[in-house]
Amino acid sequence: MSPQVGKPPFAVDWRSELDMRIISVMPILLVALGWGSSAAAAACAADFPGFISRFEDSPAFQRQHTRFPLTASRIDNSGVEGPREVVYTVKRHADQDYKWIAWPTRFAQAAIPLVRRIEQAPGGMQVVTFTKPDTDQLVTFYFERSGGCWSLVKFADFSL
Repeated sequence: MSPQVGKPPFAVDWRSELDMRIISVMPILLVALGWGSSAAAAACAADFPGFISRFEDSPAFQRQHTRFPLTASRIDNSGVEGPREVVYTVKRHADQDYKWIAWPTRFAQAAIPLVRRIEQAPGGMQVVTFTKPDTDQLVTFYFERSGGCWSLVKFADFSL
């Protein structure tokens, strides 16, 4: 059962089935062409703003830089006691729950409009939060740097 009912945050679903199939074979093709770990290391941006710019523009780059298992959470409003946080794990890209972890495109950020805030958390983690002014929409992405590359390690949808 999916952890969320309805549309993904901000109703942005740019992942087609064909895109998912093509992207899923990309690592195999890169290794076969001799573009293994050295190509991956070269693809890592030295600074977080550079990384986020690439992450924002490329679904393939997003998939390559998501660490699994990915911890995710959302707010469940269906309880009598009020809203509560539900924590779940996304084990791989093919999981049904992965579609809910949708980074809003630049177009969506401008059209909705969304406010993006980037903060550094203790321990070097980078936190990117999207809010929609005058609403309860709040989605947060957490990134850690490992081996010279940034990766998405946690996602939280605190929209009510």
